[in-house]
Amino acid sequence: MSNVTPRASMPFPDSSYELVISRGSFPFWEDKVGSFGEVCRVPKPGGISS
Repeated sequence: MSNVTPRASMPFPDSSYELVISRGSFPFWEDKVGSFGEVCRVPKPGGISS
C-alpha cells in the first residue's frame, strides 16, 4: 500500500500505521516542523517512523 501526500496534514487517523517511512524527501518539505509532527503522529504505539 502506498500513500503519498504533499502537505503537512496527512489524512490518516492517529496511530493508524505500524511503519511510516519518508526517505530522502525531508529537504523538500515546505513545513518541516508540521510534517515531522505528522510523521510522528500516525504510527501505532510501538510503531516506527523513519
